[in-house]
Amino acid sequence: MSIEQEILKGILSVIENISNAQFQRRAWVDNQEHPYAFFEESMHQLFDDYALSEVLDNYKLYAISDDQCSVLRLFYECLDQYSDEKMTWLQTVDPKELLADPRWSEIQKMAGEVLKAFNYHKSKIVE
Repeated sequence: MSIEQEILKGILSVIENISNAQFQRRAWVDNQEHPYAFFEESMHQLFDDYALSEVLDNYKLYAISDDQCSVLRLFYECLDQYSDEKMTWLQTVDPKELLADPRWSEIQKMAGEVLKAFNYHKSKIVE
């Protein structure tokens, strides 16, 4: 698997977690997942570790179609704006408040649309 495929797989895995309210409740509220499973870490993974904005700028290198890029870019822009509003320097986000936010629910739905666009199911890319 190429580095681009690994990066895309990582991005879609994080987006899968964002789309899954049950996972978020278990991980972010009940602390039943690994100790680094929380909102801020998900944002760090997408925006920093996987450099989603750079992937979008160079989407053809990642074998992302124009249609997939459009869906992914819309998700990215909404999530980026939302995270900028919710996260401030050295402040954490209350996960219960986040999960009750109707705007977060819309982002979860958008994440699901990204997964559909990439035909991504159960932690793997279906070809």
